Amino acid sequence: MNAPAFNINNTERSQSNNSLDIALLDDNIGIDDSRDSILNLLNHLQNYHRRRNFSHWERFGKPDPWSEKMLAQLTDAHECAVKLIRQAKDNQTSLEIESSIRLKLLEDK
Repeated sequence: MNAPAFNINNTERSQSNNSLDIALLDDNIGIDDSRDSILNLLNHLQNYHRRRNFSHWERFGKPDPWSEKMLAQLTDAHECAVKLIRQAKDNQTSLEIESSIRLKLLEDK
């Protein structure tokens, strides 16, 4: 199974160099590739937070509150994504994915 590929060619920098947008997926991929990419991304994020939470338990004897919160949100997101992908496939409709990461420097107040 292939991991989602970052589309670095679609990286945009703001003119002031205070932000950076990185497109994660090409918008011209089919429903099966879209499904695999999205579900892989969500699974990898869940695995990251499971490992982080386990490490926190080992070091401090208690769960990591941020990872527990993220795991709950990612579980909900995964369930919703599966339903939406299934609906698109059943209705033979297209699925548009808009995915990017935006890094932005914030001014101190």
